[in-house]
Amino acid sequence: MKYEFNLEVETGIYENESDLIKKTDILLISVNEAEREGVLKYLLPVPSKDAIINIVHKKINYRIGRLGYHLVAHVESGMGSANQRGSFTTVSDAIQTIKPKLVIMVGVAFGIDKKKQRIGDVLVARRIINYEMSRVNSGDKADTPRDSMPYSGKLLYNVFSSAIDWNHFVSKRQKAKVIFGDVLSGEKLIDNLEFCEKLKKMFPKAIGGEMEGTGLSSACINKDIHEWIIIKGICDWGDGKKNKKAQPRAANSAMSLVFHVLSERFVFNEQKIFTYSKEIVESENNKYVLNARKGSPLWTLNRLRSSLIPMLVKDLKSYKEEGYGDDICDAVRKDLNSLRNEISKLPKTYHGGFELNRIFSEFIDYYLKWNNVSGTSEISIKNRIRNRFEIKKRRDKLAEIIRLSQKNLNHNIAEINTIEMFKYQEELLNKYPDVFPNFKRAVKRVRKILNTKVNSFEIVDKK
Repeated sequence: MKYEFNLEVETGIYENESDLIKKTDILLISVNEAEREGVLKYLLPVPSKDAIINIVHKKINYRIGRLGYHLVAHVESGMGSANQRGSFTTVSDAIQTIKPKLVIMVGVAFGIDKKKQRIGDVLVARRIINYEMSRVNSGDKADTPRDSMPYSGKLLYNVFSSAIDWNHFVSKRQKAKVIFGDVLSGEKLIDNLEFCEKLKKMFPKAIGGEMEGTGLSSACINKDIHEWIIIKGICDWGDGKKNKKAQPRAANSAMSLVFHVLSERFVFNEQKIFTYSKEIVESENNKYVLNARKGSPLWTLNRLRSSLIPMLVKDLKSYKEEGYGDDICDAVRKDLNSLRNEISKLPKTYHGGFELNRIFSEFIDYYLKWNNVSGTSEISIKNRIRNRFEIKKRRDKLAEIIRLSQKNLNHNIAEINTIEMFKYQEELLNKYPDVFPNFKRAVKRVRKILNTKVNSFEIVDKK
């Protein structure tokens, strides 16, 4: 099951959270914004705190939360290994503060074989190869690697190697796969095909590369941490064609694999890692289990995002020449207000609820401005087009908020009355059957399901 929270982070004081830190045996490292967002999509609140705890120690921020059965401390490193905020310094300081037994770096990397790899596949490092340390030979001879090539922790590598039941889809048609092998690491942000080809010749068995692995491995070895590993999703090929849009997909793939592994209670039993009981985890998960059965409130919000509002906006385009009368406008406004009133009943703890209500109000305001434009002159038409553009912007924002927020709705979403949300739509469409053909088709699909067995759509209270 997927989770996506981005919960509000509580701030804690280091001294007051020493007991929590003692239970936190896993350190999670990320680097850039896409990697951080990937972590926050899966990081769950600490059960005893009902929040993700933010701790500041020696000017470094740590987020402590739950992944599956395990407590993890998440820290962000700067890019590269050797600079002031690089992975060596960050990981060294974090190990001294958290005193973890396991260290996992999760994020994005470049792939090295387009024929066998795809964007979103996950690289699991068997060992780290520092390609910067090499002898530059004379003539046409290839450079000779000179640095040691440290192996990942035996337990961590075996655990991730045996995660054969992991299922993650990068897209509807592409299932991510796990690729095991040697991962290159260096200070260069590689985006050059010629340099990438040179690395392939030097290290023909490498499966990809990144920038922070050398610092991570050095810090762990220096601090006598034997169990460390790098888990990174492929976001590009280092060939001069970087695509930032691929980074979130790659980071999400890597984090999905980490979440899957940490959702096994006894996976690190021999390391005596702290884990929550099955009863606590099941109780906590029940708070975040999604109910998206057809007809449920969550399903209804999704239909609002994907069909009802877009179809209404599409119909408005047909009336850019002359608009329509006040009686139709009032009927549509009544319907939109009914939807807004139900949305306003979302629990106050619902992430995005306030923003959703605000944007919906703006949507209605611009709809009224659109209809208040009178006449058929060129200026009137331009004003309608401009107002419809503003309506469409709010529609897109509504879609984004619902898409991101629907994944963190718990069973309190039952406070929304799905039938009440559509109370005025049949009245509107029966009275003006020819005005909104697209909206009518969308409503008809939704109502067909809602009108079957209403009772079967009720949310079951899991308390």
